[in-house]
Amino acid sequence: MRRGVPLRYVPLLLLGLAISAGGGRAFAALDLTTASVSMTIERAAGIGNLHTVELRVQGTEITSATITPPGVGATAMSLPKTGNDFVLLLSFDSEAALNTAIPNGTYRLDLNGGSRTGNIDFARLNVPSPAISAPAPTVILLPGPIEVAFAACSLCTGTEDSVTAKLEQGATSLATATLAATDHLWTPSDGMAPLELAEDSAFTVGVRHFAVRETALTASGNDAFKFRNSFIQSDEVDFATGFAPAQGAFCIVANDTSPATLDPLGECLGFVDLALAIVDTSGSFSTVAGGVDVDYDLQLLPDGKLAGVVMADVDGDAFKETSAPLEGQLRGPADRLRQRIKFRLGDAPPELKLNVLIEDAFSILSGVLSQVQRTRGVLAGARIREEIRSTLPLDDEPLGWRFDFELTDGTRVENASIRLENGRTFPLWGNAYFDPANGRSLVQLAARGADEGVRAEIRSLGVDEVDGIVAGKLFYKILGQKGETPLR
Repeated sequence: MRRGVPLRYVPLLLLGLAISAGGGRAFAALDLTTASVSMTIERAAGIGNLHTVELRVQGTEITSATITPPGVGATAMSLPKTGNDFVLLLSFDSEAALNTAIPNGTYRLDLNGGSRTGNIDFARLNVPSPAISAPAPTVILLPGPIEVAFAACSLCTGTEDSVTAKLEQGATSLATATLAATDHLWTPSDGMAPLELAEDSAFTVGVRHFAVRETALTASGNDAFKFRNSFIQSDEVDFATGFAPAQGAFCIVANDTSPATLDPLGECLGFVDLALAIVDTSGSFSTVAGGVDVDYDLQLLPDGKLAGVVMADVDGDAFKETSAPLEGQLRGPADRLRQRIKFRLGDAPPELKLNVLIEDAFSILSGVLSQVQRTRGVLAGARIREEIRSTLPLDDEPLGWRFDFELTDGTRVENASIRLENGRTFPLWGNAYFDPANGRSLVQLAARGADEGVRAEIRSLGVDEVDGIVAGKLFYKILGQKGETPLR
């Protein structure tokens, strides 16, 4: 018979088999592979600023991990086990609080109750905030492409670093991009062309800077590990688009003739209202002042001032040999116009010096002219003091007018003019100010040079591609006469 193994060796053999079956596991050594500090400062639209720090330790056969900040008497921070790692997530109310809790300096890492230790020199990475400056959250933008302006990240040049941007509408991603560290502008694109944002819609744009630096360190027991130091700075802005700007050629006509001459094609917004009529008092007139026959040619200037020449027969020989300039002013709305004309005949007292003032008060609506003519002075040595009052039908025919203007891109006004029924035309120049929030425009126009004094303004102008002018209020001054009317 073969002799068997002595019984006293059997327990040792079984123990050896058990160790072999364990694959060396019972003797596996603690191994620290990575320690990391990840800082995040996130400015989230609609939420506010978030300040977080994640401390993470990775390795094998680690049962506990603590990190002690720099400084005398600093309290160790215990990292709870999360999955296979040890992770501590800290949140702060402000960046200042974060900096106080996690300062630059040397941190002590203790594993498994101090059986493995290491020192980590930490310095916060100088990653700048994107600090989005455009679009601004309080400004309503025009529909169409946008340009996002932000601060560049000169530090974000490492192989793992990144600058990324996004554009969202609600939960829908519209565009994303990976940008260069030197980029400070981004135009969201669909991959082919700049993205056209719809009108009257809300959006969120965000930019994220990320940088990470990795250092090889050695813990006690000659345990080599990596220290990863990363920092994220991100910014988000909510913004909105308004309405598309008004564009096209528009016209307004008041009191057109019959048949129509100002708007023969019927393309304008039209009004029939004597309160919007204009009178042109230019013409030739005659009067008797202090017994002197007077003829005068009157010219009503664009700003309502009056100019002209007076011819008078002072000596009564039927020849008007004495001339003098006249001046005056016409002003007011259609229902209470006031016109003052004044001139002086002669300047050689005591023989001749007559001052004449003609004051007209008339209403286009009633068609009545009330006139007061006052003459003061001396004639042939005799003192003259005369006042003549009269009420007459209004001879000046109220005139219709047409106002044309063309809007381009909501801000430029071209080909603007006001033309009276009698043919007098006043080119206008100015600007439009479009508010995309409500789709309305302010149009301000004025004549220049010799036509200065003629003005037109439309407040809260609303236009429609089909119906043309649909809202607003027009204010104007033509030949010294002011008026206003709601549009539609």
